[in-house]
Amino acid sequence: MEPLKNQVREILKKYAFKNYYTAKAFQMLWFYSKYRWQKNPILIYQMGKVGSSTLQNSLNALNLNRAVYHIHTLTKENLENLEKVLKNSFHLTHSVPGHYARGRYLRKRINSDSNKKWTIITLVRDPIARNISSFFQDINHRFPEFNYPQKAKTLRQDELVTKLIKLYFEKHDHEKPLWWFDKELKQAFGIDVYSTPFPKNQGYKVYDGKRAKVLLIRLENLNQCKNKAFKEFLNIDNFELINVNLAEQKDYSEIYHKFKSSIRFPKSYIETFYNSKLVKHFYTQKEIRDFELKWRTENQVIANLNTSHVN
Repeated sequence: MEPLKNQVREILKKYAFKNYYTAKAFQMLWFYSKYRWQKNPILIYQMGKVGSSTLQNSLNALNLNRAVYHIHTLTKENLENLEKVLKNSFHLTHSVPGHYARGRYLRKRINSDSNKKWTIITLVRDPIARNISSFFQDINHRFPEFNYPQKAKTLRQDELVTKLIKLYFEKHDHEKPLWWFDKELKQAFGIDVYSTPFPKNQGYKVYDGKRAKVLLIRLENLNQCKNKAFKEFLNIDNFELINVNLAEQKDYSEIYHKFKSSIRFPKSYIETFYNSKLVKHFYTQKEIRDFELKWRTENQVIANLNTSHVN
């Protein structure tokens, strides 16, 4: 029966995704019909490109009898901003990501039941590594005017990488990892991750608030701390990771690696992130120095571009 449902869904999706509004309605209706009876879901609520797809896949494989929702934004302002991005790029992408529909649906549930306490998993990651991964993941949605598919077909690899580096510095939302915990998690659930010290050697922490119980994990420690963290948080023994969504395995993997080896970050850009509240709160001085050394390594292309917009 399930294969038939999936076939029907794909047929309907084909017709619905001919314009933005029917595509959005399709995603919302499908999500509501599938999950409206779920009373105690697990929210993987995070800034994006921090290993969340791997966690979702791993939790789903356990058959916990709980829905696992993968979302990036729940606040009204950021949902509205995301909708503008998706609408503007639909002519190129012909897609409305599921995380947007889930965010819209869950925002309504959260607002309608102020007494419910939610179970949330979130993650943090080296912000520059996260930004590069996010840039490639979202390039068609965020920068439709760049027309990456066309340029990938017509430009030499070195020309494409040079243009991508320029686009990254000039247009990417560099600051998102710096504000996400304050403007998303804190606004939506009242959890202030900066109000108490983070156990850097442990690599994770559980925050217990009035509206949510939150497990926050550093991606760099996920393999080492997963068993202890998920035993404490969800009483899961021997938690196994099922890796998915690695940029190195995607269609753009060759360009992704070339981009990483070619880009050179100005000193001001590196200092913006590694002197930030986010990084100083979650990482040791040695770890911060290691991040800085990694991105200060001499590379092939020097990006002499103005990055003052991230300061």
